[in-house]
Amino acid sequence: MTRHALKFLILPVIAALVGCGGNGNGSLGLSITDAPVDGAISVMVEITAVEALPVTGNPIVYNFPQPQQIDLLQVQQGLSTPLLTNWGLPAGPYQGLRLTISADGSGTDSYIVLNDGSQHALIPYIPPNTLTCGLPCSMSVFLHINTPFIINAGSNSSAVVEFDARKSVLPPAPGSTAYELQPEGRMVGAMSAGNIIGTVSPMLITSGCTPAVYVFAGANANPVDLNNSAPPGTQPVTESAVTLNNTTGNYDFTAAFLPAGTYTLAFTCEAAQDNPAVANTISFTSVGAAPAVAGQTILVNLH
Repeated sequence: MTRHALKFLILPVIAALVGCGGNGNGSLGLSITDAPVDGAISVMVEITAVEALPVTGNPIVYNFPQPQQIDLLQVQQGLSTPLLTNWGLPAGPYQGLRLTISADGSGTDSYIVLNDGSQHALIPYIPPNTLTCGLPCSMSVFLHINTPFIINAGSNSSAVVEFDARKSVLPPAPGSTAYELQPEGRMVGAMSAGNIIGTVSPMLITSGCTPAVYVFAGANANPVDLNNSAPPGTQPVTESAVTLNNTTGNYDFTAAFLPAGTYTLAFTCEAAQDNPAVANTISFTSVGAAPAVAGQTILVNLH
């Protein structure tokens, strides 16, 4: 593994969940984005409800009149799609959000379409050595967003939820064709986020490569594989597929909607071997650091 000090340029980007609260009501707008999954052309999730979790008091639930189906693979590379606009909430501090996703096994609410065109239902993840999911089995799973935020009286805050498909979609259990869903994600205030976009040297793209850039918090983080059982602080904030730009001939990646700070960028050719349900050994062949600046885009190159 090699570590580089990256050269970077800063460009403006058009993209808050901060404040002191106050009395009365404010509002929250939510959008959805995604970190990509390998081997699929569509990952559809059906969101039926969103809960805001106050620091004190009961959850505030918004049930969608019609379930919201979102193809996560259509909201990558810095794209997002609105989920809620102007959701009225009491002013004050919140400890996070919880999204309810319908995954009843029918293959019509939440499902994955693989590169070969086959469609498979998404069902709730059942931990290993668990013989049953209970009676009756749950037909929903939850995306827990443990990001505190504040709603200010008389103001409209905007946030982006990244539903990390790479971490969330797990291979089928033995004897099943349904993929398992263990939702993982994060949230960031839209106006306080920055982007890191860049290129990867073609010399790093070897035969049989499934290229990806993993993004870790901190300038000197130790790159590790995805492992949903590992301490959250050791895991990547997000991951980005590396794709060939047929116009420029460059291999490009985008790490979008990052909270302001410094990040370690780690390139691997072994993304397809990284199963988030278990610990894997994958190698990173280029590692560097770059900042994310609120309201700006940083351009980098990994080589």
